[in-house]
Amino acid sequence: MGGDGLADDAILPAFLWAYWPPLLYQHRMTPDVSRRTLKGIKGVYVLAAVAKDIEDAGLRTDVIKTDTELKLRQAGIRVLETDAEFTSTPGSPGLDVSVEGLSNKEVYGYSVSVSLSQNVLLERDPSLRATGKYRGIPFRADTWNTAVGGLQLGNPSDHIRSNGQGHG
Repeated sequence: MGGDGLADDAILPAFLWAYWPPLLYQHRMTPDVSRRTLKGIKGVYVLAAVAKDIEDAGLRTDVIKTDTELKLRQAGIRVLETDAEFTSTPGSPGLDVSVEGLSNKEVYGYSVSVSLSQNVLLERDPSLRATGKYRGIPFRADTWNTAVGGLQLGNPSDHIRSNGQGHG
């Protein structure tokens, strides 16, 4: 990667393939729109969340965050480490990785969603900013997203983490 933005096709393998469970559904923006929203991004700040049932099974939020950051670095994508780096990077790009799930008698249903949010401007009035509690803060929107889901008999933690290790 040349340092002038994310490679057009690097984002999907770096984020999604790390957590590729048995596919029940998948949703993505059209490839053309997806690529255009990623051009010029200098790095991403990673946020992760894991549902209680999945965390109780042993998959911790910090593990998902670390796995994601490692995959990004392996793909040549800069990880923004601090709030200062995040807020000073144009667009303040943030990658949200969310593992949702429920269990019932050792059967787990889960989904992994990944979205990239950035500061955006309202086309009809680019000067508008949030008001009230968030006064002055730019509007944010997801500009790229994808999700997969699956069912697992028994603990899904290792399955969620390990299925993507050969991909990407």
